[in-house]
Amino acid sequence: VKKIYEDAEGASREIKAGEFSFELSGVNGAPMPSGAVDNKVIVNSREAASGEETINFGLISYTSEGEYEYTIKEIEGTDSSVTYDSQSITAKVSVTKNNSNGLDTAVTYTKGGEATQTPTFENTYTSPKETSAKIEVTKNYNQAIKAGEFSFTLTGLNGAPMPLGTTGNTVNKSTTG
Repeated sequence: VKKIYEDAEGASREIKAGEFSFELSGVNGAPMPSGAVDNKVIVNSREAASGEETINFGLISYTSEGEYEYTIKEIEGTDSSVTYDSQSITAKVSVTKNNSNGLDTAVTYTKGGEATQTPTFENTYTSPKETSAKIEVTKNYNQAIKAGEFSFTLTGLNGAPMPLGTTGNTVNKSTTG
């Protein structure tokens, strides 16, 4: 299963390790890969600077002919900037006996009722809407304050945004009286 992560303009966005999670569930007792618990396997995304990753649930061993079905879904995260893919993918595995008395597998996928050769979960990241804050202080003094009598400095730390028109990471202001 493929994972694609883009911003709202369609540019690839880096996938961080553990940022996305996916669940494989067997239908009607279908064989499961090693590590399955309660007929489910959950896999987390790995680091992918390209914004595209292949999600691997592990190998599944089959010991008899038959038709086996699995449901794959993306587990919705909590980041409100991300649009998570809510459509599940169905994987059908057909296991048949070959001429050498071995077993062969053929896997088909559907998503949204449509057959697909490349089952993909797609997410879109939308930057949070910009906001602003007004930083202000009040000077209390037991006499009338004269213009320029007191000065105040606002210093931005760790790359904090500064007021418009600021050069560098410091703003100096004096009382206006």
